[in-house]
Amino acid sequence: MESDLITSQTFIDLGISKKFILDALEYFNFQYSTQVQAQAIPKALSGENLIVQGRSGTGKTLAFTSISLEAINPSENKPQALIITPTRELANQIFDFLNEMTFTSDTPIYSLMCCGGYSRGDTIKSLNQGIHIVVGTLGRIKDMITYNYLSVEFLKILIMDEADKIISSCSWLFQKIPKNTQILAFSATYSEQSLSQLKKYIENPQIIKCQENDTKSKELKEFYAESDATMQAKVTKVLHILNTVPFHQAIIFYNNKGSGNDMAARLRGSGFPCLFISGDMPQNQRIEVMRSLRFLGIRVMLSTDLTSRGIDVLNVNLVINYDIPDRSDIYIHRIGRAGRFGTPGIAVTLVSGQSDIEKLQKFANPENFDFFTKENFIPIELLEDEKEAFKKITSDGKEWVDVPIEASIDNKFTIPIDIEEDEWVDVTAEESIEKRFTIPITLEDLSNLSCSLCAELGFSTHCHCNTCKENYIYITKYLKPE
Repeated sequence: MESDLITSQTFIDLGISKKFILDALEYFNFQYSTQVQAQAIPKALSGENLIVQGRSGTGKTLAFTSISLEAINPSENKPQALIITPTRELANQIFDFLNEMTFTSDTPIYSLMCCGGYSRGDTIKSLNQGIHIVVGTLGRIKDMITYNYLSVEFLKILIMDEADKIISSCSWLFQKIPKNTQILAFSATYSEQSLSQLKKYIENPQIIKCQENDTKSKELKEFYAESDATMQAKVTKVLHILNTVPFHQAIIFYNNKGSGNDMAARLRGSGFPCLFISGDMPQNQRIEVMRSLRFLGIRVMLSTDLTSRGIDVLNVNLVINYDIPDRSDIYIHRIGRAGRFGTPGIAVTLVSGQSDIEKLQKFANPENFDFFTKENFIPIELLEDEKEAFKKITSDGKEWVDVPIEASIDNKFTIPIDIEEDEWVDVTAEESIEKRFTIPITLEDLSNLSCSLCAELGFSTHCHCNTCKENYIYITKYLKPE
């Protein structure tokens, strides 16, 4: 994780005081705040209006959910906080997170997802029963307010997530809400036009820009891969990337939805569990696709820009741009689905010719931008503390390395297991030509969520050691000499 992402300030330091919020933060192991949280939360709790810019994966959702939960009074069953998003998928994610944050509250806190694609009657019924926080998209929210099912008379706080995407459609809302409503806008990117519109409607906003000149994670490595423009050539290149990068889960972005289902079928035929999602699909199907991604039912999701903003899936660490996006902000939001919260991620964009490369160079971070080759993904050496931890879990303290079969001495090692398809074998460091230390890794059994080394280092669930970060796979087995 990036050292400049996390601060030394706790959430108590920032002014969070309600016990159930602090209990939830502790439960989810949020001990220290990020830069965007440290700057936004105290100002918001003091009542200021904010326009916040922070790159993808830096904790903006946690910031504004904590702020909204601090602002409401659970004893008053009236809508007091309204959170607006550009997509149903993002609204669903925020709604789920709110429920997770309120599960320890002594007084029930009721949230409602107010989006198209869900029963209008059920939404009205829930509003009549009493709701504290409403999360939704503009269309359904406007419908509920227009027909007086959703009252904004007692609204304390309005939050716009991905504000640059929705502000142009919000003029009617600012005429409805009380003049003393606190307004918070969050996004990773703002155009001059969207900033101007926000300043028009938000009175005396404080502008917060975290890492102003760095809208992408330093841990996110960007590559371009050359391919002919034909579908067959691009599919072949995508498969090459998926077979080269040892990833957990991946999202492949399209500019249009025309060939998504066909591509998904081809990937499934090549052994990659895969589904396609677009805005034209019925809501229940969209929910099922996102659920499959979150709960490891699929390894690859093909998507239009429907999911390019705000969607946070822990295991996604590879993004492929099947098509080059038209604008820089779209590119930033797309690749931001990988490398969340300062963790390592890979973004690969397909290009066809020099003009595509020049266009992409305008979007990419030149410090982390390179041509895609297989050599980029050779395992790296472990850190010294990881070497020591590995020695503790081996019987004789020998260091083991992975080498290709053709690099082994005389190819006469005793292999304790069958040779894997990638034709790598495990040998002791003394027998390694380069004496290079890496931990033996197998690619099978990805359902195993822990490894001996990570347990030794204190990580109880997912692998967070240096090898796991750099290779994006779970370590499932350590091989010991006979």
